[in-house]
Amino acid sequence: MWGYALLNVEPAIDALFMNFYENTVGPYWDNARKHVENHYRDLEFPFEILAAPDFHMSVYWTRQHFTGYLRSWSATQKYTAHGHADPLPELDKQLAEYWPDREKKPVTFPVFLKLGRVH
Repeated sequence: MWGYALLNVEPAIDALFMNFYENTVGPYWDNARKHVENHYRDLEFPFEILAAPDFHMSVYWTRQHFTGYLRSWSATQKYTAHGHADPLPELDKQLAEYWPDREKKPVTFPVFLKLGRVH
């Protein structure tokens, strides 16, 4: 099994991102989100577990790509479906202080694996 953990950009942006993730849309994540947050460690896995290497994937995004990604989240969709105003214009305004229009920044997603051996 594999997945990707919460992204990193740079400290000031990461702080805004985590506030959005935890406090703005946090209550709107499905319960299954905990499995991703736990890197699937809490899921039963009927195989001999193997050590997995640490690695990541990176993309170069503009601020608009970044907020588009956040808009695609199920928790963001649920937030607005529950009658809240779109939270992304305010976040975008905060991000603009650190991320100018059209500037591309590296966005890194740590990748986690749960590897096993079948006997």
